[in-house]
Amino acid sequence: VFVESDARQTLRAANPEDPVVIGLLGTGSAFFARCADRSVHRTCGWGGLLGDVGSGFELAKQGFTAVFRAFDRVGPETSLTQKFCEMAGVTEVPEFLKFLYVSTFDPAVWARYAPTVLREASKGDPVSLEIVQHEIDQVCSSLFGLTAKAELPQGTEIFLTGGLIEEGKFYFEKLRESIEAN
Repeated sequence: VFVESDARQTLRAANPEDPVVIGLLGTGSAFFARCADRSVHRTCGWGGLLGDVGSGFELAKQGFTAVFRAFDRVGPETSLTQKFCEMAGVTEVPEFLKFLYVSTFDPAVWARYAPTVLREASKGDPVSLEIVQHEIDQVCSSLFGLTAKAELPQGTEIFLTGGLIEEGKFYFEKLRESIEAN
């Protein structure tokens, strides 16, 4: 019997021999690198409160923050307000508190709103675009910090996978552009 982490399996599937980096982007996020000596390093993946950059939870959390800031008139209006209200079946922004804080905290409940943030960004909502760009910058920072931490050679392959990548062509393309630009 051979037991290993799913991160090691995913790294091997991405590239069986050479150094490689993977970014897992779903409800949460985590980034792993395998070096030539087979050692594995990671960044992020510490949960929504401590570090799941670029994740569905983080995109949704930033979306909700923008909606509440617009409601309080301390932030710009955003199409997310209407879209989030429709999704939740609420008419007033404060009604979100009933399920965001009253029930047991579940990042997956929040992450259901991430595709809406991505969709509104792809339609040109400035607030959503800013959220997406911020998270992309955080993902790139984490990936490049990981490659430095693992002392990987220039040009090491980076693979992105997870629900946000598989379901969100817009997000994947923006991430790819940012990674290639750096």
